[in-house]
Amino acid sequence: MSYKHSDSSKIKQYIPKRMDDEEAEQKWKSLKKAINAVHARIHVTMSFEEYYCSAYAMVTGKQGEMLYRGFCEVISEHLIHQIRPLFENAINENFLETLDTVWTKFNTETIMIRDLLMYVDRSFVDFHRPPVKKLYDVALDLFREIIVDYPTINDQLKAFMLNCIAQERQYAHISWIHLKSACQMLHTLSSTTNSGNKRYYYEQVFEGPFLRETQEYYQTSSQKFLEENSTSVYVKKVRECFKDEESRSDRYLDDETMRKVFKILREELIRKNMQILVNNGLVDMINNEKYMELRDLYELLKEVENGLNLLADSLGEFLRHQISYLNEENTEACSSEQLTIEKQLFKPIAFIQSILDVKDQFDTIISRAFNNDTSFRHRIRTEFEKFLNGNKRSPEFLSLYIDEKLRKGFKEVRESEVDLLLDKIVNLFRHLQEKDVFERYYKIHLSKRLIFNKTSNMDYEKSVISKLRDECGAIFTMKLEGMFKDMGTSADLMEEYKNTPQFSSSNVEFSVQVLTAVNWPYHATTSINIPLNVLNAFETFKDYYLGKHSGRKLDLLVNQGYAELNAYFYGSNKREEEAPSQLESQPYTNSSVNSNSSLIPTRKYQLIVNTYTMVVLLCFNEREKLSFKQLLDETKIPEKELVRVLQSLSMGKTSMRVLCRQGKNKEIESADEFWLNDGFSSKLKKVRIQMISNRNCLEKEPTTREKVEEDRRHEVEAAIVRIMKARKILSHSELIVESTNQLKARFNPDPILIKRRIENLIERDYLKRDDQDQKLYHYIT
Repeated sequence: MSYKHSDSSKIKQYIPKRMDDEEAEQKWKSLKKAINAVHARIHVTMSFEEYYCSAYAMVTGKQGEMLYRGFCEVISEHLIHQIRPLFENAINENFLETLDTVWTKFNTETIMIRDLLMYVDRSFVDFHRPPVKKLYDVALDLFREIIVDYPTINDQLKAFMLNCIAQERQYAHISWIHLKSACQMLHTLSSTTNSGNKRYYYEQVFEGPFLRETQEYYQTSSQKFLEENSTSVYVKKVRECFKDEESRSDRYLDDETMRKVFKILREELIRKNMQILVNNGLVDMINNEKYMELRDLYELLKEVENGLNLLADSLGEFLRHQISYLNEENTEACSSEQLTIEKQLFKPIAFIQSILDVKDQFDTIISRAFNNDTSFRHRIRTEFEKFLNGNKRSPEFLSLYIDEKLRKGFKEVRESEVDLLLDKIVNLFRHLQEKDVFERYYKIHLSKRLIFNKTSNMDYEKSVISKLRDECGAIFTMKLEGMFKDMGTSADLMEEYKNTPQFSSSNVEFSVQVLTAVNWPYHATTSINIPLNVLNAFETFKDYYLGKHSGRKLDLLVNQGYAELNAYFYGSNKREEEAPSQLESQPYTNSSVNSNSSLIPTRKYQLIVNTYTMVVLLCFNEREKLSFKQLLDETKIPEKELVRVLQSLSMGKTSMRVLCRQGKNKEIESADEFWLNDGFSSKLKKVRIQMISNRNCLEKEPTTREKVEEDRRHEVEAAIVRIMKARKILSHSELIVESTNQLKARFNPDPILIKRRIENLIERDYLKRDDQDQKLYHYIT
């Protein structure tokens, strides 16, 4: 089925006719009268609908071009003859107020006229080729060209706007509402420009000159601020400037302008002067604990690039200056043989205490002033690590500091703060690279505290071990914990031994600590001639112990024991043959031994001495005078130790000179003779004879270092074998890197040391080189 369209069904296209020119002219005159009436704000006879229809008829009658051109002419005439003269009369006063009034009135009138001629925008403008602007935009362009771009008005506009802001910066009161209106006007006029930048006209007329003047103002102000104020006051003034400019922007400037102003402030007030601020203010703020001012400086420098880097560098430099003198004062801690051990230990202890004090100071600064900034903490940590590890004796000094505190107790610290101090000490230990050196020294000092019962609080001792274990692992503290276990086992063993007949039959009361050789930093010493009663007591205990523990070996460490001697002195230094002074030994005990009842002592003292000193003093019970050579032959004490003993007894403090000496030189020689000092007296009944130190009063550095180096060789070899056993085949560079990573928790191994240990392992058939590549190693199973 099909359909046939008739001619009557065809759609006819309507093509409007062109309105004749005379009719168009009449309608335009009517519309022009209406536009002028809007400008004059007077009533018109026709209604809005009638004017709208007239504009509609002209556009549909192909007379839109006449209407569009006529609108431009009317607006131009109005601006030239009615608006511009208003500004000429307000050149010297009320300029911005006049501009605000005129712009607001013109904007309102233009919107009303646009609505009246709305069909022009909808039809004529939208479909015109080439494109033309809408009526409102055209009106804005005319206002910009005829009013704002008029030279006199444009110059006055810039001058009045900039002058208002300059007055406000001097804290004068201004009418900022009119200034805000002017800025909004320039933004509105920028929106119709042909430039792609919608802020172009605003930037050209106002923002550009404003930013240049702002830069000049703050460039001058910053120099004045610096000359007249301290850094703290300068920082506050800069903050005030930022707040003032922010307030200004909130009231009459836009966000983009505010960002540009802040950029100028950062450049002129901060970046250009930050070196001066830091140089002049940082040290004073730190020394006077001005943490709030430091925080302000930190926040200020945070605003600019590299500001915090500069502050961190300066803080690190100040820290280096603060701690640099410590090495100079403490590197020669023990320079005189005549100094007592206490005096010689003072500087290392003061050295560590000074470091802790400085670290506390800088930790406080970072937390209170620098917002716990991680970059600052890293910088301070790096400086402390460089300083600590730059002094090869830092591990020893730290161990001595802990030893001092654990011996004498934390008297200057409240009990509740002891744990915090221990944490600080362990934190300092964390910075050490040579942790194995610290471990050896700590083992030496701990052993002396335990053996001679010099620790003030066993809980503190165990707390330190616990913190070291948490820091470095159980392997690090395994031997230290073994030392505590030995002491506990020895105490139980002595309790059992005291209930045996062997102990009751001995005429010497003594105590023994049995030490596991692998845990303690001691080795069997050269045997000496020990007094018979002491030797018999030891042999009896040895038989008892070996009877309980078969297969073990027990050696006497004579250089680690101590004794208490009852000493009787008669009369002056003049010897009286009928009543010689006598000494009786009681090793490792506080109890006394009865003296010869036929002698009536005038003075009795208990002398607390080490084993070597005990052996020397007891020789004078048999003979009145003994030469150095005779003492050396009879006691078998090593010569250096014997010299030290005799120096302490005859050349030490006056209150401790138990012996008299006859010799030609200051140094003890073979022919020098010694006898008991009958005139010895002391205010104390118990007299501890202090030993004169060696030239290096602390643990001998070369000896300890040699032992550490020997241990390191073994540790490096063990690490290499572990790695190769797991990897089987590895290149030289990879083996060096992996070995370093495994060992750096205890020390930083020298690559040369690793290379030598690799060569040694190859010689011992643990490793072999690849046949094709000499830099490749194979593990030999």
